[in-house]
Amino acid sequence: MSSLVRCLYEDKDAQGLLKVGTTSGSVEDRIARAETQSTFLFAPVAVVETYELTGHSAKEAEQCIHRALRPYHTALRVTGPDGRSFSATEWFKAPPEVVGAAIQSALA
Repeated sequence: MSSLVRCLYEDKDAQGLLKVGTTSGSVEDRIARAETQSTFLFAPVAVVETYELTGHSAKEAEQCIHRALRPYHTALRVTGPDGRSFSATEWFKAPPEVVGAAIQSALA
């Protein structure tokens, strides 16, 4: 399953960011504790769209999708509750329809 989630973090640098990732389980399980995970910027997220993966492994699909979205990639550093700094890499600044089209094209 591939998912597109929107960050609900209040920071101005996070406004409009979309995370694109894959999971072999359910998207709901993957984002259940988003506020405790650096990959989700220690913030809640909202699911924008999900896509079924057929004919691709989750890792393979994610690599194809991220390549297609490279022009929209946004590198982020986030500080966790313990003060440590983390790199968040699966975030993109593009309208959902652009991301959706790139996902559909990469998985075609």
